[in-house]
Amino acid sequence: MPVSAVTPGNRRDDAVAGPSVSWHGLPIDAVLTRLRSTPSGLELEDAAQRLLQVGPNHIDLRPPASAWTIFARQFRSVVVLLLIIAAVIAAMLGDAGDAVAIGAVLVINALLGFVTELRAHRATESLRRLEVRRAQVIRSGRLHDISARELVPGDVIALESGQAVPADARLLQATELRTNEALLTGESLPVAKEADRVLPDDTSVADRVNMVYQSTAIINGVAHAVVTATGGATEVGRVGILTSELPDDRTPLEQRLDTLGRRLVVVALLVAAVVAAIGLLRGEPWWSVVQTGIALAIAAVPEGLPAVATVALAVGVHRMSRRRALVRRLPSVETLGSATVVCTDKTGTLTAGLMSATVVATEHREYRVTGDDARVQDPVGEFLLEGTRVVTADDPVLSELLRAAALANRATLDHRDGDWRSTGDPTEIALLALAAKGGMTRRDLLASFPDVAEIPFSSERQWMATAHRVPARPDVVRVFAKG
Repeated sequence: MPVSAVTPGNRRDDAVAGPSVSWHGLPIDAVLTRLRSTPSGLELEDAAQRLLQVGPNHIDLRPPASAWTIFARQFRSVVVLLLIIAAVIAAMLGDAGDAVAIGAVLVINALLGFVTELRAHRATESLRRLEVRRAQVIRSGRLHDISARELVPGDVIALESGQAVPADARLLQATELRTNEALLTGESLPVAKEADRVLPDDTSVADRVNMVYQSTAIINGVAHAVVTATGGATEVGRVGILTSELPDDRTPLEQRLDTLGRRLVVVALLVAAVVAAIGLLRGEPWWSVVQTGIALAIAAVPEGLPAVATVALAVGVHRMSRRRALVRRLPSVETLGSATVVCTDKTGTLTAGLMSATVVATEHREYRVTGDDARVQDPVGEFLLEGTRVVTADDPVLSELLRAAALANRATLDHRDGDWRSTGDPTEIALLALAAKGGMTRRDLLASFPDVAEIPFSSERQWMATAHRVPARPDVVRVFAKG
């Protein structure tokens, strides 16, 4: 389909939706009217035509810097340029030793900076790949599984637990829907959504409970929503485009080194001029005077300064990487060190947005739960009672509690590709990991206790329950609840 002619600069989302519409401030009927859509979705022909108008649901960012650009950036310092000139002059004067020494310093300095920045650059580029690949969309009254790039404003999408939202959308209907919007708002707690709410136009993104946004995750519930924005017009798209267009400003260290380099140029030229003038006044041969002046100018350039600065910054990057901090450019280490106050939302920044059960309390006992603090969702650990390991199968009360934690649950925790993967509410994931430490997985329990009914969690009830048939007694149903 010929959609390549549409670029971020000439996207025509307003051809369908209208410019700067506060979708959260309109009732559902008004939203559908503005988008020329219906609860049963767009017709297939209409969707194809809109795709030609607005372009694919894709965030076009500034092309990433090439490896050559990153390498060339290592030579833009005034001090480094001075060293290059000094090496060339030394070679022209036949001083091979100095030329080789200066050249070696330049190569080491450039390689250190290049390798560090290239690794960090590739890591940060991978963080920008946030687009959702597939989407469930209702078109012509039927549910279709399509590429998320083909979504257009006015499409009605179906959402359920475990999915990522493929585009910004206004909710049409929702049942116990909760989303994780930490990617966009920094808030790790699940957000309860309500389709029928109409909000003031100035409501912030974090408080728009009748909207869902691209790349955020569905934690619980199901919903239908009508797409209001795609590609660069989405909230996460605007953030990505703004981030990609930030100027590559020089850090305080780079600015000070450039200032030092310019002063060294002035000092070197003055010293060379003074020495040359004195030599000529004394009747020395002019070629000897020129050589002496150039030699003094070269000596005034500190060959080891760039290498010392680069090595010091590389050590800082290495120490930060051991603490799982990613530094995109070497001089940024010094910039961070210059900060006196850092304002940050702790969740998802200083913490991982994950939960872990560390203590289990029953009516008469309290158990301590062990595990790796750095990998809290890995179900590896044991239960200790007054320092002694407890075998779960020998403790009926603990076994029953863990069974309820795994069955009254809608999260998933599976071992795939050599790692543990989870979806769902962080609290429910923590309970699944807790049960797994006791040897119980939800999948194995469901094979013995097939579920027959569920009362989903709601903010009003503050609890959920699931009903299961008892093994070998199909006429008996047991209910497990948590809250």
